[in-house]
Amino acid sequence: LIRRAMGKKDAQIMADNKAKFVEGAKNLGHDGQKAANLWDLIVKFAGYGFNKSHSAAYAMITFQTAYLKTYYKHEFMAAMLTSESNKIESVARYIDEVRALEIEVMPPHINSSMQDFSVAEFKNQKGELEKKIVFGLGAVKGVGGEPIKNIIEERAKGDYKSLEDFISRVDFSKLTKKSLEPLVKSGSLDNLGYTRKTMLANLDLICDAGRAKDKANEMMQGGNSLFGAMGGGIKEQVVLDMVDLGEHDAKTLLECEYETLGIHVSGNPLDEFKEEVKGFKNLVKSIDIEELEIGSQAYLLGKIMEVKKKIGKRSGKPYGTADILDRYGKFELMLFEKQLNALEELDINKPLVFKCKIEEQEEVARLRLFEILDLESAREVKIPKARYKDPDKQKEDVREIPPIEMLASSSCSLAIVLENDVKKEFLRQIKESALKHQGKRPLYLIIKDKDKQFKIQSDLMVNEKIKDDFKELEWRDLA
Repeated sequence: LIRRAMGKKDAQIMADNKAKFVEGAKNLGHDGQKAANLWDLIVKFAGYGFNKSHSAAYAMITFQTAYLKTYYKHEFMAAMLTSESNKIESVARYIDEVRALEIEVMPPHINSSMQDFSVAEFKNQKGELEKKIVFGLGAVKGVGGEPIKNIIEERAKGDYKSLEDFISRVDFSKLTKKSLEPLVKSGSLDNLGYTRKTMLANLDLICDAGRAKDKANEMMQGGNSLFGAMGGGIKEQVVLDMVDLGEHDAKTLLECEYETLGIHVSGNPLDEFKEEVKGFKNLVKSIDIEELEIGSQAYLLGKIMEVKKKIGKRSGKPYGTADILDRYGKFELMLFEKQLNALEELDINKPLVFKCKIEEQEEVARLRLFEILDLESAREVKIPKARYKDPDKQKEDVREIPPIEMLASSSCSLAIVLENDVKKEFLRQIKESALKHQGKRPLYLIIKDKDKQFKIQSDLMVNEKIKDDFKELEWRDLA
């Protein structure tokens, strides 16, 4: 009765039962005053004390979480990655955070990986042991639980020393060609004596050798065989006859890694452009598209990996799609005739900036492309912050804040200061230079006449490089 009254916050029932509670406590030998004081505390809790205990519990969890992340950051982040391992966008987001903590993430390998993300120690260049997070074999697409379990159990007897050693120890009734291929592509069998290219070209031979080994071991251990009568314990020795085909190029290896893991771990195709893409602010990551508010403007930086062109049956006009890669994954954009024509003028072998709008289609956030910019043109644009559905998730990049004057020079109007006796021929030179250095900044002329100044707006849009043609003149950034 009392518990129900507390739950419903029924003050009348609580008041009616105070005397019964105190009297009952006295009958059981307790002090009446203490019983009355205890009842007052119960009434106070009924007035709404749940939020206080709830807050205290969450405060404890917050403290414990902060403690673990501070003093056991490798183990904590490995556990976080494992908890989200079935959502590749979340894995990419956490790996981004892991790298910000200066923790290295290692790709999967049969000699270091567990089923899930784990922590292992590796020797650094100084020969010292250093903790790193290792991708779990369970994150490799298409391998399956049984082969992984068998690989890890057998490894407990010692690391795999070579591909032949791996074949001789693993059960090939569980490890098929279908599950072996993603292991090879992901790099899980690297440094066992053969390149990925060589192993991929000989998958059938490897599996045949594994099955032959299994059959031979079964015969050797059978009770009716000569070897069985000798007590068994003899293992079939695996010998591979494979020609070394060299290795795939770095681009192909990264593509294989992305295909099997859904994310780049050992490197990224954009790494070669690291210096060129520095300095951009407020760019949206591909993994954050779903978190953006519908109608929000978004700028994404990426490299076009593939363009698929088609012709409309009714309109006869070209259209297509582009697969684009950023540092966090891939996204797709619809291209119409205008965008396809724009691509013809751009170098698609380099990163580009895509100005988009977030739209909703079938309750899913989609990107609608408005403009494609090369890096030079994009630097002339003041990129606004994207709006997120949850204001608490508003992204803030505080690692590199440019000085005020740098912000001004990249986003506001530009003015050239001239004397009032400027010649028409010189004005013509300014116009020619402005047409050569077209950009996003309105060009103004400031004419000085004794103690007065006149500001004149032109219809020209320029970029920063126009200053190089007139270095002897004064230039001003206008707010």
